[in-house]
Amino acid sequence: MQANGTVSIDLLLSVVNGQRNRCCNS
Repeated sequence: MQANGTVSIDLLLSVVNGQRNRCCNS
């Protein structure tokens, strides 16, 4: 369960980072 939570957070962070990067790039 802990591993799944970590993966979820990693994925969320990745998505947020990508969106932020896109906004910055725009």
